[in-house]
Amino acid sequence: MIQVFFELKFVTIDDGVLQKVAHPESHPLTESTLYQQRLKKIKVEEFLLLSDIPTIKKWLTT
Repeated sequence: MIQVFFELKFVTIDDGVLQKVAHPESHPLTESTLYQQRLKKIKVEEFLLLSDIPTIKKWLTT
């Protein structure tokens, strides 16, 4: 999830080298679109793993 820190400007990447920003602005991780996308993916994966087949079929057809 290095991309999240890059997106929030906590780190820089120059020529493939990751470096921390000395005094970055404070941002919650939830401001990152990449972080939000990852949370959505995790929720879908949990749903698919923990749901029964009829529930998944219903979800797919709606």
